[in-house]
Amino acid sequence: MNYNKLSFLLPIFITVLTGCAGKVNDKAAYRDSLRRASELKQQLRLDSIRQEEMRLDSIRDDSISRRSFTSYDLTFNELHSDVKECIKLADPENYIYEEVFRYNEEGGWINIPVWDRNTKEYMAEMGKQLPKKPLTRDNEGRINNIYWHTDDDVFPFKYFWEDDKVVKDDNGDYKYREDGLLAAYLMNENWIQPSRTVYTDYVLDGMGNWIERKANYFNYEGSLSDPTDKGTRIEKRKITYYNSNGEGRFPIEDSDIQTQLLEKEKQRFAKTSTYY
Repeated sequence: MNYNKLSFLLPIFITVLTGCAGKVNDKAAYRDSLRRASELKQQLRLDSIRQEEMRLDSIRDDSISRRSFTSYDLTFNELHSDVKECIKLADPENYIYEEVFRYNEEGGWINIPVWDRNTKEYMAEMGKQLPKKPLTRDNEGRINNIYWHTDDDVFPFKYFWEDDKVVKDDNGDYKYREDGLLAAYLMNENWIQPSRTVYTDYVLDGMGNWIERKANYFNYEGSLSDPTDKGTRIEKRKITYYNSNGEGRFPIEDSDIQTQLLEKEKQRFAKTSTYY
């Protein structure tokens, strides 16, 4: 091939090479854009997962916080969490009447009993002065006295606290399971008609508050050596919350302390009993 022909073909050859290089560069750029898009998509997916995990962690933390929340007023009625209302359901057969307890979001008892007009007028006629409120608190804000009105007088009923729980009152002692649920209330024999009650067969709601339990009671006359009757009754509560979901029924097993206390009271009752 002579020089003139080569000169003629060179521009065409360069054009072909340039076009091929351009196609190669376009493919590389396309692959690079696909890679960057894939990386961005993966990053967005990871960010979305992290945000969802953070949201779920926040929900879990909030739920744990609400579940473990307590106050002296809630504890006084064997409650915890963001309780709005607790209704102790009536049991006419055992002369137990419905009670309603309402709380604010800080766990304060808001429908605390007040002296009714008839009581105020009657006590005024008797020349006796009522305390300002039917209950008083200690320096830490714990209920330590509830006043009861009789036909001709008003007297305080004292409560004693330890480890943030009521452990004793004027009539007897409170015994608890390790998880804080009440195992028994044991009246002492100084009371006119002492009763010993062991609580078993607990059923909890979705927030861990009890909504049902069995009260195994042993009644005496005058002293613990003079048994009169025994039996069981089912106690129930209906609880609503501000933000928590208390749905569900979760039976739990009796603890060793419940089993031991129940057996002890059965044996005590059986020693001198003529009750069948």
